[in-house]
Amino acid sequence: MAALLILIGLGLEKPDVIDHMLDVGACPGKPQYSMASEYPLLFYDCAFEDVKWICDMDSHTEILTHFHDVWAFREIRSAMLRDIIKSTESQLVVKKEDDDPIRWANLGRPVFGHLNSYIPGLLRSRGSYRALLDRPSADTLEERLASREAKRAKVEVSDSNFV
Repeated sequence: MAALLILIGLGLEKPDVIDHMLDVGACPGKPQYSMASEYPLLFYDCAFEDVKWICDMDSHTEILTHFHDVWAFREIRSAMLRDIIKSTESQLVVKKEDDDPIRWANLGRPVFGHLNSYIPGLLRSRGSYRALLDRPSADTLEERLASREAKRAKVEVSDSNFV
């Protein structure tokens, strides 16, 4: 479902695709698409009413120190990467050898490469995106049950030959 939300956010799918896919009569088999990364879906915060947490001082200090270390490392890396991206975007580029150079940032071209790790295959499909409902779909529940029953019957027949 997260992959669908990202595709909708990019404007590649219309929001009503979710209602259509949830309608088993209209869409009995799930269209084929890659799963989104679990990374942005990390559950990290919750609250409990009327619960007062009390922690051991040493454990709390150790955990807090660890998270501060992780945060500092990632902040430094993040700042370095931000500067690398800004520097790269300010570079002069040419589309063809005879063209006048222009700064990448002035082209107004969005970069979707960072999304490829969240939706595998997105970059591959940017030029020729195929709508979800136009893609092949998985077998329906009934087809999968029938296939499983056929395999079970085949195993039973082969088992009876050994008796």
